[in-house]
Amino acid sequence: MSYESIRDKIQAGEFENMFPFPTDATLGEDPAYRALHAEKRQLLQRLGEIKEAIKALVHTMRKDYDNESFAKKCKFKEALEEEYGLQDHPKKDDIWNKAWEDGHSGGWNSVLCEYDELADLVV
Repeated sequence: MSYESIRDKIQAGEFENMFPFPTDATLGEDPAYRALHAEKRQLLQRLGEIKEAIKALVHTMRKDYDNESFAKKCKFKEALEEEYGLQDHPKKDDIWNKAWEDGHSGGWNSVLCEYDELADLVV
């Protein structure tokens, strides 16, 4: 292929995009574009609906996770109070709150260690 043959193809429009640039007017003129545009709009709307459904599902799952975490935390607190005989102690909530505050980032065992030290002060 030579320079001239490529130039001839350029002049003949072989490399020109024959589709009109899409504008609102273009979409209004061509039924194929209108149909394509409507189909895309429907797909985007459906995609939006799917995204919203996923967000709602994730929100529900997070609520379930949070509820289960809270239930396990309450169960752990009750087990500690029972094990240390502090169910009726007036400072039981203060002991728990301090043990949780100081230990929860380290997990259940850290809270247990903190609780153990604090419970020794009141028993």
